[in-house]
Amino acid sequence: MSEETQSDINPSNRALNGSNGSFKPDTVDLKSPVFEGQPGWGGQLKNWLSGNFRSVIIPLILIVIALFAVNHYWSKFILTSENINDDKNTGNLIEVVVSKGQGVTHLARTALDDYLNQNPQINLLPQQKLFIENYLTTLNKNLTVTIGQKISFSKEDISKAVEKALSLNQYQIKAWDKYISE
Repeated sequence: MSEETQSDINPSNRALNGSNGSFKPDTVDLKSPVFEGQPGWGGQLKNWLSGNFRSVIIPLILIVIALFAVNHYWSKFILTSENINDDKNTGNLIEVVVSKGQGVTHLARTALDDYLNQNPQINLLPQQKLFIENYLTTLNKNLTVTIGQKISFSKEDISKAVEKALSLNQYQIKAWDKYISE
């Protein structure tokens, strides 16, 4: 067989021409894949958004806003309805329900007010009340509160705090003046 006949039989040698084995691109007959520039996932998303913005995206945004508004309204309603007459004084405990924006100091103040309403014979100065709030807050310093949670204060602890507040001397009371707003 001759060289030309062998190159006709062997397809890998079609591009080789002659005896020197040089490559001639214009004689290649192999099909190569042709890639067309199509958008990737970002381009596809952009195309989908531009085509569906008015029909899908805007109504979806409005529905989400409406759901947030309804949730916000109902959460306010539920919180206020739970707090009406929900502070209970049972036995040796004064229970207070946590409302939005309240911390342990607010709860101690509410518990002290309930205690003083039950014991109207106790008269305290604002500085002494502040001392008691601080005392009760210190007793419950590691307490974390969530809205709607019931927190209990021991009447015994409040009574001890009242005794300590009543035993403050004039200099100690004067030291609490800087925290009292006129």
